[in-house]
Amino acid sequence: MDIRAIAPAVEAPAPWEPTDDFALLDAMPASTAILDCTGRIIAVSESWRQFALSNGYRDATLGVGRNYLEICRAADDPAVAAKVGAGITQILAARRSGFSIDYACHAPSKQRWFRLHAAPIAFKQELGALVMHTDITDEFLARRDLRRGIRRFQEVAEIVSDWLWETDTALRFTYLSDRFAEIVGIPVREATFRAFDDVFAFVDGPEDVGRLYSLLATQKKFRDETFRLRFPDGRVRLCRVSGGRIVDTKGNLRGFRGTGADITEQVEAQARADATSRRFLEAIDRMPRGITLWDEADRLIHANLAYKEIYPGLEEIMEPGLAFERLLRAILDGSYIDTGDVERETFIAQRLERRRQGSHSVTLRMRTGRWEQIASDRMSDGSLLNCHADVTELKLAEREAKEKSELLQSILDNMSEGIIVTDEDLRLVAWNGSVQAMLELPDGLLEIGAELRALSLALARRGELGPGDPEQLATDRIAFIRDNVRVVREVRLRNGRTLQARTYQMPTDGLIIVYLDITSQKQAEAHARHMQKMDAVGTLAGGISHELNNALVPIISLTQRTLKAMPERSRERENLAVVAAAAARSRDLVGKILNFSRKSGRTDGATCVADGIQAALKALAAAIPAQIGVATEIAEDVGSARIDGDELQQVVINIVTNAAQAIGDRAGSIGIEASREPPSAAHPTGLIRITVRDDGPGIPEDARQRIFEPFFTTKPVGQGTGLGLSLVHAIVASHGGRVDVESEPGAGAAFHVLLEPAAAFATA
Repeated sequence: MDIRAIAPAVEAPAPWEPTDDFALLDAMPASTAILDCTGRIIAVSESWRQFALSNGYRDATLGVGRNYLEICRAADDPAVAAKVGAGITQILAARRSGFSIDYACHAPSKQRWFRLHAAPIAFKQELGALVMHTDITDEFLARRDLRRGIRRFQEVAEIVSDWLWETDTALRFTYLSDRFAEIVGIPVREATFRAFDDVFAFVDGPEDVGRLYSLLATQKKFRDETFRLRFPDGRVRLCRVSGGRIVDTKGNLRGFRGTGADITEQVEAQARADATSRRFLEAIDRMPRGITLWDEADRLIHANLAYKEIYPGLEEIMEPGLAFERLLRAILDGSYIDTGDVERETFIAQRLERRRQGSHSVTLRMRTGRWEQIASDRMSDGSLLNCHADVTELKLAEREAKEKSELLQSILDNMSEGIIVTDEDLRLVAWNGSVQAMLELPDGLLEIGAELRALSLALARRGELGPGDPEQLATDRIAFIRDNVRVVREVRLRNGRTLQARTYQMPTDGLIIVYLDITSQKQAEAHARHMQKMDAVGTLAGGISHELNNALVPIISLTQRTLKAMPERSRERENLAVVAAAAARSRDLVGKILNFSRKSGRTDGATCVADGIQAALKALAAAIPAQIGVATEIAEDVGSARIDGDELQQVVINIVTNAAQAIGDRAGSIGIEASREPPSAAHPTGLIRITVRDDGPGIPEDARQRIFEPFFTTKPVGQGTGLGLSLVHAIVASHGGRVDVESEPGAGAAFHVLLEPAAAFATA
């Protein structure tokens, strides 16, 4: 159907008659299509074809032959498609002379906007339509940016604290932002189109108005000019104004534009800050210590007078903005600081690195001999505050304290007593090597600040504080020390040594604990008690022995006579022989008792130790069982001992016999050693040590305490007299020597006989 048949007729414009080959279409920059009277596309331009191909249109006809109205109905934007379809329908019906519409047609890779323009065209005696699509993307984006810019300008004008203004060439306001009314107090509508000087009639002073007109007359930009406004109600405000001229495209002056701001609070705050800063700097200048303030770039902000006095001659360069490195080099050039063995550039690098790290403290020795401590604190704004203090007196006091501490430590280290010093919290302050040796403490346990409880805990874990939980034992020991100042207590260590501990309270509430090794004293006391017991027993035994000896003389004598008169092999003779043997044994026992009880009559001699040991072993050859091996190790330089030869043999025989009896019937070994002890203060020539070791069952602790007592024996009745070892002890003690015993149950025993060498006796 012909569209014109259903549409009212309108006066048609002069139609455009195209050529048959449509060559003119390809010359058009717009994408163009020609529609026949039914809306069918009968021809397209080259631009149309290129646009269709670039947007993925793969139909070989590129739309030619399709109905454009149907294409519009299938478009993505129904509203735009409806308008375009309606407009083209009206053109084809000769009811519209043309129309234009803008629409979006975005490609996959780019957003695009087009303007469609449609107009009637006569074609082969029919009324068709010419449809042109022009790319207006750049124009659209420019208009959009302009609208956005205007909107942003309006939003900024409403938000910013400044007010915006424009005038014409006659200096009449053509635009004022809303902030103008808030700041100046005049409504915008009243100020608009009024002269500049009318609006600011209340400017304080005619010179300000003249200055403002002079600035505008130069037609040059001006910035941050300050004017005082005095309002009728007495208020005074300070305004900062900036501006410049407005010109058209030909450079002709069209007016002026600029900004204004109320800076009253800002100026007043700055004035208060400046006053505070002045007072701060004045206070710093009055301080007796050297003070410097540096910005975040390490440039000088201020140096007070006390600081400048530290470096006389450098005052002229100590101006704000001076780099610290430059000042440091000047200080080193003037030899104000003694850098010691540190090379100059290394010293500079170290100081700069410390400053970069922030807050720190450093102490420097000045060439005058004084000491300066520099404390640097990094502020929140990145600046650095340096405070210089003369710490010479403190350094001297520290050196004196160090010297006294070293002297005290030297005294402590040369004391034989073990010393521990604690503070009021029972943390170690000082100690000496003697206490470490006495208590056998590891090196890492004794440290400045270590808790005394840690030391007690280590001793408890080692079993030195007795049985029980180590933690509780350590806690109890600390409580005892706190509550029993000046109480003397004895500490018996597992190694057999005995210590006496005494705690003293210091004036500072700390404690001094003194340990004294009283092992020798305890041994001497035990020896004295033993000797007293031996003397008492010896006196008693001597009296009894004399009486027994007197009683045995007639018994033995008469028994011998009677034996001779008795018949051989008679029962009476045999019985009497038993009596005679028992009397002889009793006589021998009485002889030993008498020998033990003698307090004088012993003679000191020079006996070769090696010969004495060999003679004793020869006498024992038949008495030692074959299953017990005997080995000797005698040093060549052992020499002679201060003892009678028979007594030395008696000592060796008794100890070896005791060892053999301890081993019993099982296989075992006995070792005899003789050597020379190193010289000591008490014995310059060294003692002679004779040691007898066995691998028997050992000696129990309770028996070891009584082993040298007369008549004490662990053997069954009838197998020992208990006089062998007591006689050894008596013989050795009578020659100024001593006998020590080492034994652990199940690990054998060792007897150490210590005698003075004969040379020492002769010299004495």
